Amino acid sequence: MRYLLGFPLSFVFSSLLISFCLLLPFPFVFTKSSVKQTLHEVNFYNRIILIIKDKSISDFTNQDSLFGNLISANIDAIFPKDWVENLGDNLIDHSFNSLTGQTKFSDFTIDLHSIKQNFLDLIAQSDIKEDENTIKASIPNQITLSDVLQIDATQLDDTFALLQAAINAFFLALLVLVILLAVEVGVFFIIFPKKQALLWLAINIGFTGLVSISSMFVFHFLLLKPENLQAITQNQSLWKILQYIVALSFLEKLTRLWSFLGLLLVVLALAISLYNVLKSKL
Repeated sequence: MRYLLGFPLSFVFSSLLISFCLLLPFPFVFTKSSVKQTLHEVNFYNRIILIIKDKSISDFTNQDSLFGNLISANIDAIFPKDWVENLGDNLIDHSFNSLTGQTKFSDFTIDLHSIKQNFLDLIAQSDIKEDENTIKASIPNQITLSDVLQIDATQLDDTFALLQAAINAFFLALLVLVILLAVEVGVFFIIFPKKQALLWLAINIGFTGLVSISSMFVFHFLLLKPENLQAITQNQSLWKILQYIVALSFLEKLTRLWSFLGLLLVVLALAISLYNVLKSKL
C-alpha cells in the first residue's frame, strides 16, 4: 500500500520540479544586459530603420512626391543607426528603472534635436523650398513615449504597473514552488525508508532532467525547420517578422538554460543512485 503512494507523490513532485525548471531561467534571460545583447545580436535596430523607411513611404508620404523620395533616399541620414541604438538602449534602461520604482515609465522622452537638424540639413540641400522656421516649429525637440504610442500617460503607467504586479507574482510563484518541493521531499522520507525515498527522488529528478534536455531538440528540429519558419512568416509585415525573430532569439536562450538545468538534474539523479548503491554495499 505504501509503495502505491509513490506514484501520485511522484506525479506531484515531477510536476512541481518541471514547473520550477520552466520558470527559473526567465530572470536570467530577461536581464537588462541580456535584453540589450539579444536585440543587438538579431540586428534589431537595423531592421527597425527598414521598418521606419517602409512606414514613411507607405503611410506618411506620397512615394512619387519629391518629399517622399527625399525621406526614402535619406532615411539612414535622418535616423542614424547610432541614434536608434542609443534610443533602444535608453528605453531598456528606463524600463528596468521603472520596474524598481526609480521613475515612472511615462516619464521617458525621446530627444529629437539631432533628428530635427538632420532633417533640416536635408531640406536645405534639396530642391524643396520651405521656410526653415516653419519646419523647426513643426518638429518638436523632444516627444514623450505616450505621444509616440498615442495613448494617455496614465494608461501607460497603469499598464506598466500590471507588468510589475505580474513580475512580483512570478517570483512569488518561484518561492511557493521551492517550498512545495521541499515539503514533497520531506513527505517521501516520512513515508518511505531512506533508500526507497532516494530511489523515488532519483527517478523523478532524472525524468525531469530528460524532459528539460528535450526542449533544445524540440526548438531546433521543430520550431527552426525551414518549412515551419516559412509558414510562420509568410505574408507577414516587416514588424511582425521582426517580432518573431526577437521571440525566437529569446526562446533559444531559454532552451539553452532549460537543457543545462536538465543536464544538472540528470547528473544529480545519477549521483543519488550511485550513493544508494554504495550505501547498500557498505
